[in-house]
Amino acid sequence: MFILISTILIFSCTNNNNLNITKFKIELISDKLISLDSLTDPWQTSFILSDDTHLQNQFFVLSGIDNSLQIYDWKTGKIQSKKILPKEGPNGVGDAGSLMVKSLDSIFVLSDFQFKLYQLDRNYNVVKSYSLLEMEGGKPSYGKGMFPTSKRFCKIGFFENKLYLGGYPLISALKEDFYLKGATSLSLNLKNNKIKYLTKFPPSYVKRFRQGKIIISQQTYPSLTYNYAKKQMVISHMTDENLEAFDLSNETSNYYFAGSNEQNDFTWASKNISEKEEFKYFTKQPYFSGVYYDNYRKVYYRIFEKPNPAKVDGYDGEPWTIPSIIIINENFEKIGETEIPKEYSLTSIIIAKEGPYLRKYVPDEDKMVFTLFELVKL
Repeated sequence: MFILISTILIFSCTNNNNLNITKFKIELISDKLISLDSLTDPWQTSFILSDDTHLQNQFFVLSGIDNSLQIYDWKTGKIQSKKILPKEGPNGVGDAGSLMVKSLDSIFVLSDFQFKLYQLDRNYNVVKSYSLLEMEGGKPSYGKGMFPTSKRFCKIGFFENKLYLGGYPLISALKEDFYLKGATSLSLNLKNNKIKYLTKFPPSYVKRFRQGKIIISQQTYPSLTYNYAKKQMVISHMTDENLEAFDLSNETSNYYFAGSNEQNDFTWASKNISEKEEFKYFTKQPYFSGVYYDNYRKVYYRIFEKPNPAKVDGYDGEPWTIPSIIIINENFEKIGETEIPKEYSLTSIIIAKEGPYLRKYVPDEDKMVFTLFELVKL
C-alpha cells in the first residue's frame, strides 16, 4: 500500500458552452493487488466486480489462456476458487470471451466467435445456451446481424429479464448499410430467447461515409454502460464526440456532447486505405475507448486517448496513447476532464463503493494492480 496525493486542474464545460475552470483534487489513495496464478496472463483476461449487493467482495476473472473462471476476494486480492471451463461437451462454453454475473447461480459467459451466450450455475454447469444470431428457416444466419464483442469496455447489462450486448455490424464497412442499418447493440429476452437489434451508428457516420470516408476495424467497437435507475443504456462510439443515451423502455436514442478539450475533429480513413496502412493510421488517431457509469457518485467517466508523441515503435516501452478522463453528470453535462499518468490503462475501470479503480501497468505478469482514485471538488 502507498499514499500519493496530487492536485490537477480539470477544465470544465457544459453542453451550453458555459466555459469555466474548476479545480479538483485527485487523490491516489492506494494500490490493490490481485495475485494471479502462473497460467493467467493479466492482459488476456476479462473481469468484473459484481454489481450484486451480496457479491461486492468477489472479483471475477475470465482467463483467455486456459478458459478458466476465477473468483478472488476483492478485499484481500487472494484467489477463492478456479474452474477450467470446457470448450466442448454438454457443459462446453467455447472460447470464453467475457462474462456477466447476476448471481452465483446465474453466471453468463459470452463466446463471441460462436455467437453464443451460456448461463452457468454455481457448479459451472451450463443451464441454458442462447444464440445471438438471426434465424432464417430455423437456421442461424451468419451474414446478418451483429458480431457481439467481448471487449472489457463493452459491458453486458441486465434489465427486466433482458440482457444487453454491444458489437458491430456483420456488414462490410465499405458499404453504406454498415453505417445506415448495421446494429451496434442488441437485447436478448431470457423468457422467449429472442434477440432484437437496437441501435445503429450515429447519424454523422453516414454523412462521412458519403464523403468518401470509412472507419477501420479497430474503430468499430462501441462501449456500453448502464444507468438502471434512469432506464438508460449509454453508448460511446470511438470517433464520435457525442454520447448516445438509449432509453430501455421506449427504445429511443438521444445524443449529448461529451467531447474532449483536446480534440473533437476526427480524421477518417479513405475508402481505399490498404490493410498495411490501417495500423499506422490508427496509431496516429485520437479516439474514445470507453464509458463507465459510477452508480455511487452518479457520474459517467468517458475515456479519451490521444496519440503519444514519444512513441516510436512497439518495443520502446512507451504506451501508444495518453489517456484522459472526461467526467459527465447524469444530465450529460460535462463537469471536468483530467489527463491520467501514462502507466494506467483505461480500457478497464472498476467501479466500487469506495471509489473508481484504474488499472495500472506493472511488469509482473502474476499480478493485476488497480489504483483507487478519489475525485474531490475543492
